[in-house]
Amino acid sequence: MGKISQNILGNISGKVGNLVYVRRNGTSYVQRRPGPRTGEPTPAQRIQQVRFGLLIKFLQPLKGFLAMGFRDKKKMRSGMNLAVSCNIRNAITGTYPDLAIDPDRIALSQGRLLNGVAPAVSSTEAGLIRFTWTDNSGIGGAQAEDKAMLVACVPTLRQAKYNCKGASRNKQEDILAVPEFSGMKVETYISFVAENGITADSFYTGSVTVL
Repeated sequence: MGKISQNILGNISGKVGNLVYVRRNGTSYVQRRPGPRTGEPTPAQRIQQVRFGLLIKFLQPLKGFLAMGFRDKKKMRSGMNLAVSCNIRNAITGTYPDLAIDPDRIALSQGRLLNGVAPAVSSTEAGLIRFTWTDNSGIGGAQAEDKAMLVACVPTLRQAKYNCKGASRNKQEDILAVPEFSGMKVETYISFVAENGITADSFYTGSVTVL
């Protein structure tokens, strides 16, 4: 992919001939359109297509969350792209064609910030998920004002609810309202983000049935 520092054609984007122009974070990029596929995909390519499809279905509802959880300092790749690259190596289990996502292995954020200690979830009120953790402010760069990042998702429905800037670390709890998931089993995750945007590695807090 080539980079265009001064685009004489203006803010061009899309397909032009055999080239594709893309505007990303104020910069134009150009790459050659791929030629048509010839022949059937190889077994290895078919497996990779299935793996990729499984991840897209799981991660697509979390695109906004991933934009904060995975950040490219050079702004060359989106959070979604980085999350796919990370998870395609680790989060898929089974043998083709019986492949599946392992929620416990999914990473929704990465970074050097510490997560909370012993995070957990529960649902004791209708439509609400309670996240708890132990405050570890002052340890390894963790600060009291770091914000919790909360996720609840139902992969089979391709739906998710999240809060990228929840309660402060020193509050030791937060509530995620998910009335649309009442009566359903959801997968939950927690991370933290500092004021400067640095995040923690996400932690799988398990599945819970929402009242």
